[in-house]
Amino acid sequence: MVTGRLAPDSPVVSLVAQSARLAPDRVALVGLGTSYLYAELIERVESRADWLRAAGLEPGDRVGACARNHPELVVLFLACMTVGGVWVGLAPALAPDEKRARIEDAGVRFVLVDQELEDQLAGVSEPNGPASAAALRFDSQDFVATTQRVDDRVPIDAMAPAAIAYTSGSTGSPKGVVHCQAAIATAVEGLATLYPWGMRHGACLALTTLNMLMASALVSLVTAGTCAITDSRQPKELAEWIRSERVQTFPAVATLLYDLLNDPDVSPEDLASLERPALGGMAVDPALREGFRERFGHAMSVGYGLSEGPCTVARRLPEYDAPPESVGPSLPHVQITVRDGEGRALAPDESGEICVGPATSGPFADRYVPMLGYWKQDELSRRALRGGLLHTGDLGWLDAKGNLFVGGRMDQTIKRAGSNIPAGRVESVVARHPGVGECVAIGLPDLRVGERIVVAFEPVPGSEPNIRELEDLAASALAPFEQPDAFVAIESLPRTSSGKVARGEVRRLLEQTGAPVSAE
Repeated sequence: MVTGRLAPDSPVVSLVAQSARLAPDRVALVGLGTSYLYAELIERVESRADWLRAAGLEPGDRVGACARNHPELVVLFLACMTVGGVWVGLAPALAPDEKRARIEDAGVRFVLVDQELEDQLAGVSEPNGPASAAALRFDSQDFVATTQRVDDRVPIDAMAPAAIAYTSGSTGSPKGVVHCQAAIATAVEGLATLYPWGMRHGACLALTTLNMLMASALVSLVTAGTCAITDSRQPKELAEWIRSERVQTFPAVATLLYDLLNDPDVSPEDLASLERPALGGMAVDPALREGFRERFGHAMSVGYGLSEGPCTVARRLPEYDAPPESVGPSLPHVQITVRDGEGRALAPDESGEICVGPATSGPFADRYVPMLGYWKQDELSRRALRGGLLHTGDLGWLDAKGNLFVGGRMDQTIKRAGSNIPAGRVESVVARHPGVGECVAIGLPDLRVGERIVVAFEPVPGSEPNIRELEDLAASALAPFEQPDAFVAIESLPRTSSGKVARGEVRRLLEQTGAPVSAE
């Protein structure tokens, strides 16, 4: 057994090695026919690291990862960190052109791919093509026999680029967010303080996505837990997975929990082991939270995170004394402030830009490292990191107890008749209607008022919300200048690969269809 040898070089792997020293015989990863004890995991990571070195990977080389969920993906990420490579996640759901664009933008040298997606990437990694990258099949059975132990290992700089996480592009072209290993390790440790030792975590969202990898597998491994992995997102299969693997918590999006709640084949007994699904990534309808709790007996934890964070920076656990509309207080490794356009910190209940900096006290004091910047976008990086803080571009406010409320994106502010209206404020009201599944408020050009407010909404299956009801709901909770000018039902809102509504696509749809000025 090898324990601790990687600690001087890789803080991410050293966290896992610490768990391996304390619980070598506990199952670390399980799923899809594969299982690793902690002692076996450390050995496997070293073998995969040597495999990558033998393939020619050097520190700083970008490594694309495009594969279905599998425990081996976690091993490969840790091996990539050990060698000093830069992880570039490519979600399987991305279109080939989207994969090609990210491979080319990041200058990916190798793409880790499984058998199922190898053909899909054949056209992406053409030799001598504009997005040339060598494909490495990591699920072949002969890699161990051809791998030589490599002894001339290069020390790893924990502050050097270690991952490029592309934003989902919900409001425009995706940007590559660059993180170092120190940032990843600190963020995982901060999030891990919310979980007890040895818990059974689950991972069903794409593990090629850095935030998902951190919030599920890495948090589990840091707390000597067991991470059960599946590639299914079908409600009945998810329920069977939760039952069979005794999953206690897993990162989820509202869509998954809605499907579990509304599938007649999913019983409360299937989810009996589940203690608290961790929700993030989109607005959460209070009816969904309450319905899930009533049927399955489990309250959700709700959080706020972002690619630039990295991962989660605030979370509200069910036992917290915090308003249900909030996402709770900051995690212990960060300090969240809300600031005005001049960078001044605002008082409680004043709305401004959410900013993230290092905690100033406690065991995580001054340890936080935000993103290093946006890949090849120096000006955007300077703006986002000015004043020693991460400026998120999100609007929000803090209450007197430090609970964070998120109000949408600054670039989603609708400018109407001299007033700045956060799109999230309008959306939070319209989403209260039981017939509205999800909605987005878009500002479309208007000669008279600057921008008119058009709300595109996805009806709940089997429901046809009455427009007059939506107008009355908005009138009861919004100021006159915040009232939507029109409501447009769209059976299925366009989404990004991560499941977020693609606002740019919605805007184009509304512009093409000529959304009415009046809903009447």
